[in-house]
Amino acid sequence: MPSRRFTSKQLNYQNPYFHKESPQEKNIRHKKLFSFFALIVVSGLVYLTVYSPIFRLPTTQIEAIDSDNSYYVKESINAYLEGNRGLVIPNNNWLLLSTDKLKEHVSNDIENKFSVEYITINKRSWKKIVVDYKERTATIICKTTKGDYYIDNRGVIVSQYITPEETDETTEPDNSFPILHWSQDSTSTIGEEVVQQKTVESLLEIYNAFPDRFADLEIDYFENIEKECYVPKTTEKDFEIIIDGEKVKDDEDTSDDESEEIVTSYVCPESNPYEYSIVTQSDLKIHFTAEQPYAEQLNSLYLTINEKIKSNIDSISYIDLRYLPRIYYK
Repeated sequence: MPSRRFTSKQLNYQNPYFHKESPQEKNIRHKKLFSFFALIVVSGLVYLTVYSPIFRLPTTQIEAIDSDNSYYVKESINAYLEGNRGLVIPNNNWLLLSTDKLKEHVSNDIENKFSVEYITINKRSWKKIVVDYKERTATIICKTTKGDYYIDNRGVIVSQYITPEETDETTEPDNSFPILHWSQDSTSTIGEEVVQQKTVESLLEIYNAFPDRFADLEIDYFENIEKECYVPKTTEKDFEIIIDGEKVKDDEDTSDDESEEIVTSYVCPESNPYEYSIVTQSDLKIHFTAEQPYAEQLNSLYLTINEKIKSNIDSISYIDLRYLPRIYYK
């Protein structure tokens, strides 16, 4: 069989129906395939990490110290976990959960319900968060012009005090705390100071020591001492009457005195935030001040009662111990 020779043109022949890839085109095709599979893998990882129930929080463990308000904490946490971050990432994802944001949410949510000394939120073990907090300890029931509250030994509002009359429960009034009637301008915000810490500390010392020293005097409640309003005086050559802020000359006045005192307005000085009174069951008022040692005031009260007014103490309306060594009573 005779041999055939092919020209270079014949050797480079390409079928027009079948396109042969160039090396550049082959690289582009490989990159597209790699990107496609990479996108599938990344999407799977995102779903697995963000939306899969594998990392969803099933439980929340609450660890509290002397707490009666765990319900509010759990309710706040559950409300946060049911939401989304940025409308995309669910908050109940244990892997992506921000404990700082959760702590901020809970702190803001409970601040109008009760006050805490501290609150910590941490991730522990697999798919579990632990909340540890401590409530402020109430020491006094404080009745103010804006409401009734429990306050701690710093004078800070711990929570609202609800009387049995305000609920449907037939419970007895809470007699385990001293009651303080405080009529000075004050806050109504939980976590803020309503009474000076120095005053609260002095009041508690008196409250704890009083029954042992004065068994015959039973404390009913405490109250702040209101300064009495007074009427300042002024003088005019002619006697004048003030009506609705306007002076009206009194033609019928025949007084020969060139100067007469007239009423201008009432002046009510601010009460001292460090002064308070005990009101006993017999309506005796005993005035104290937190600016003097409580023991010194109680000793002076003991000597006054036993040496001077023991026989007629029922006729005494008040005893004032704020100006020691002087003691005033009436």
